[in-house]
Amino acid sequence: MAGWAEARTEVMFKRVEGGFIFRWGGLAPHYYLVTEAQKAEIQRLMRTPVWRRRGLQIRQRIEQALEGARRTEQKITWRDRNETFARMLPMSGLFGTAVASALLFILFIFVVPWNAILGLLAVFVVYFFYLVILKLRLERPPKR
Repeated sequence: MAGWAEARTEVMFKRVEGGFIFRWGGLAPHYYLVTEAQKAEIQRLMRTPVWRRRGLQIRQRIEQALEGARRTEQKITWRDRNETFARMLPMSGLFGTAVASALLFILFIFVVPWNAILGLLAVFVVYFFYLVILKLRLERPPKR
């Protein structure tokens, strides 16, 4: 099974006929059709340790790796991304993160009365338990 870092880079890609769709950008992402070699190069750049990213201008290097890739109307949906996380991450990691988020939520209810933190933690609790349930559904054998 993969770790969080590998899963995080993998959710940016979706296999399609002719290569992979790559999601690039923030709130208004662009989608590119990339080859296996471009995917490998982009993932290598994304795995660069955070402390080295600033000096290496990762964004510029990824844009160089995208040369020749064409934009596509195909998208990577939120469900596609969640299924990739659920498929790649071990159940223990997902469940452990969900339980840790729930415990932090309970702790913050009693310690910190800030609604913003509680709301954010509640979202994490729900999201990680959702990934656990999704993983269980993906691993369940199909009905006949």
